[in-house]
Amino acid sequence: MSRSEPNREEGVAHIDRNGTPQSIIEHLEGTSNFSSEFGMDIKMPKTCELLGLLHDIGKYSDSFFERIVYKKSEIVDHSTGGAQFIQEQVICEGKWGPIIKQILSLVIMSHHSGLIDIINPEGEDSYGSRIGDKIRSNYYEIVERIKPDLKGKLDTINSDDIRSEFEKVISKFPESKPFYYGLLSRDLLSCLVDADRLDTERFCSKDVFDSRNGQVIEWSKLIRNLEEYLSSKDTVSTLGSVRKNISEQCATSSERDTGVYSLNLPTGSGKTLASLRFAMNHAKVHNMKRVIYVAPYTSIIDQNVKVARSVLGEFEDILLEHHSNIIRDNDDEEEYGISVAADNWESQIIFTTMVQFLNTFFSSGTSSVRRMHNLSRSVLILDEIQSLPIKCISLFNNAVNFLTSVCGSTVVLCTATQPPLDDVKKPLIINGKDLVKLPADIEEVFKRVSVINMCEESLNEVQIAELIKSKTTEMKNVLFIANTKEGARSVFNSLKNFGIKAYHLSTNMCPAHRKKVIESTEKDIGKRKGIVCVSTQLIEAGVDLDFDVVIRSLAGLDSIIQSAGRCNRNGNMPELGEVMIVDFKERVQKLDDIVEGQRAAKRTLRDHSNDPIGEKAMNDFYRYYFESRKSEMDYMLGCDTTLYSMLDRNKTLISHYHLKNDSGPQHPMSQSFKTANKEFKVIDSDKVGVITEYGEGSKIADDIAKAITENDVYQKLKGLQRKGQNYSVELYDKKLRELIDRGLIREVVKDSGIYRMLGCYDESIGFTE
Repeated sequence: MSRSEPNREEGVAHIDRNGTPQSIIEHLEGTSNFSSEFGMDIKMPKTCELLGLLHDIGKYSDSFFERIVYKKSEIVDHSTGGAQFIQEQVICEGKWGPIIKQILSLVIMSHHSGLIDIINPEGEDSYGSRIGDKIRSNYYEIVERIKPDLKGKLDTINSDDIRSEFEKVISKFPESKPFYYGLLSRDLLSCLVDADRLDTERFCSKDVFDSRNGQVIEWSKLIRNLEEYLSSKDTVSTLGSVRKNISEQCATSSERDTGVYSLNLPTGSGKTLASLRFAMNHAKVHNMKRVIYVAPYTSIIDQNVKVARSVLGEFEDILLEHHSNIIRDNDDEEEYGISVAADNWESQIIFTTMVQFLNTFFSSGTSSVRRMHNLSRSVLILDEIQSLPIKCISLFNNAVNFLTSVCGSTVVLCTATQPPLDDVKKPLIINGKDLVKLPADIEEVFKRVSVINMCEESLNEVQIAELIKSKTTEMKNVLFIANTKEGARSVFNSLKNFGIKAYHLSTNMCPAHRKKVIESTEKDIGKRKGIVCVSTQLIEAGVDLDFDVVIRSLAGLDSIIQSAGRCNRNGNMPELGEVMIVDFKERVQKLDDIVEGQRAAKRTLRDHSNDPIGEKAMNDFYRYYFESRKSEMDYMLGCDTTLYSMLDRNKTLISHYHLKNDSGPQHPMSQSFKTANKEFKVIDSDKVGVITEYGEGSKIADDIAKAITENDVYQKLKGLQRKGQNYSVELYDKKLRELIDRGLIREVVKDSGIYRMLGCYDESIGFTE
C-alpha cells in the first residue's frame, strides 16, 4: 500500500499503522461530529461541536509536526492552544460569559489529562498560567495556520446559541453552583474525550472501530422477553402472589416522570426483576438510551447478570458486564490512542459496580470520565444503596442530582434498608419517593424470622463453632456471617477441627469458585439438613440461599437485616427462622464503618428489643449512625479540607492563594480537580485483579499471554480479559508486590499489567496469604 506524504501546511493529527497520515481538519471535523451527537443528550450540541473543532488545533505547530512525523521525543503541548483561542476569539457576553469561556477552555486543555487543577495544592493559579503562556503552546503560529475551511465552520457556530445552551443547563442546577459547574465541565469533557478516541480509532484501527457492537434493540422487544420470563414464575403461592403485585406496581410506576425514586422492599420480594421491569418500561415511555444496574459487590452482579441474560434471551449481546478486576482503566494511550481495556459504556444494558459508577464522576484521568456522557438519558438501578460508603454520601448525592436535573436520567434506589440520603446536609433530591407501596397485610408475608440478641458476652471462634454445631444437631441448616475474611476463616477452621463439613465464601475466592460453592450449597440445602456455610458479608445481598438459622457477627442494623434475608427466605419453615446476633471477637478496630455500625446497632437493639429489625428501629439506627458520622460525609482530606470542598468553592486552597497574592484568583471557578480526583477512592486502597489457578484460570492466563505476544490487542484479548474476571481475585497493591517478590505471582507477559497466581490458592478458601 502506498503511503501518503505528510503535508506540513495541512498538519498531521495521527498516522495509522500503514503510515497514512490523517489531516488535522479531518480529525477535528470527525471529532466534532461525534461530540455534537453526544452533546444532544444534555441539549448542548453546539457547545460540543465547538469543543471538537478546537480541541486539537495545537497540532498545527511545527513542533508537533516534527514529533509525529519524524518521531522526535520532546513533549509538545497541543491542548492549550484551543483553550487560548476560546479566551481570545470566542465572543460570549452577558453575566454567564466568563464562566462559559472558562468551562470551554478548561475542557479543551484537559482532554488528555482529565480536568486540571485551577488552583493547585501550592496555592498557584495553574489554569491562569497555562492560559497566559502563548509561547509554550505556539499559539500565534497555530492561529496563523488555521485553514479557511475550519474558520468557515467556526463562523457557523453562533456564540448566542452556545450561551443559550449554557443558560438553560445552568438554570437546572440545584444549589452549590461551583460543584455543578465542575460536573458539567466533566460531562462536556466526556463528550469530547469519547469523540476524540472514537475518531482516532476509526482512522487508525478501523477493524477495531467496525467491531464495536452498536446494536440497539427496541425496548418493546426486550419488554416482551421480560414478560415471557415473568410468566414462568410462581404467582400461585402467597409469596409468589405478593411478588407479582410488586412487579405490576413497578410496571405501572414506569409512566411517572424522570427523577429519583426508591424501591424499598424486604429481601426476597423479587426487587431485581421488579426494578428491571420498571427500568425497561420507563426507558420505553421516555425514549431513554440504556439501563444501568449498579451494585456494591461483584457477587450481586454475578447473580443478577445470570438472571438478566435469561431475560434477554437472543438479545444478550447488548449486555455489558463491567467491574473492576483484571480489566483495569488505563489512561496511557497506546500508539494510536486506543486503550484496549477502556469501555465507553455505549451498550444498552450495563451491569457494573458502585466503584465504577463513582469513578465515572470523581476519579482521575480520562478513562473513567470517557463514559460519563453515556449516563445521560438512562435509567440507573442502584442496588443495595445502604452499602454506599459514608465518606461518599455528599459526592454521590450531588452526582445523582446532576444526572436527574441536567442529564434527563432516572435513578432508582433499591434496598431493604433505605438510608435517609434526603435528610443530610447535602441532600439527595428524591422527587418520586417509593415506586411500590406494600399494604400492611402484605408486610406480614415477609415476617419470617425472630431476632435473638446474644451480645451480652463476647465469643471466640471456637465458641462460635460450638454454637453452630449445637444447631446442626437440631438438624438445622446454619449460616454464619463474619465481618472480616480472617474471622470467617478462623470459624471455618474451627468447624473443620470439630469434624464438621462446611462451605466457605469470601472475596478471597474468585467469582467462578464462589458460584460453584453457592450452587453446591443450594443443592445440599435442598437435599438434607445440617448444612453449614461460613461467609463474609458478601452473602448478604444478591445470593439466594435459604437457611434455618443465621448467626451474624455484630454489625450495623442494615447488615443484620440483610443477613436476616438469608433466613427462612422462602417462608417454607413451619416456624420462624432464627437470626442470632453475636459479639464475635474479630479484629475490626481499624474498620470504622463496622465499629460505628456496631455502636449504633447496640443502642438500637437496646431501645427496640421487642422489634429490633422493624421500621422504627431502622430509622433510629440511621439517626444514630449518621449523627455520629456527619462530619465524614464530605470525604475528609486531613483536618483542614474535604474532597467535596476542593470540587466546590475550594476555600482552603484559595486561602493559600491569598497568602501569595494581594487578591483572589480572577476566575469564576477555582477548583482543584486533578488533586481531588487523584485523592478519590471509593475503597481506601487500590486493588489489582490477579488470575487464579482455579478451574480454567491457568489456561486463560496462558491464552492471554499468547494473545499479547501475537499482538491480538482487541478482539481476542478483550474477550479473554472478560473471561479472566471470573477466575480472578483482587489484592491490595502492597500484598501483590510482596507475593511477586516471593515468586507466588507474576505478570502473564512482562509489562502487561496482567497478573497470575502460582501456588497460593486453596480449593476450600481461595487465595491463601
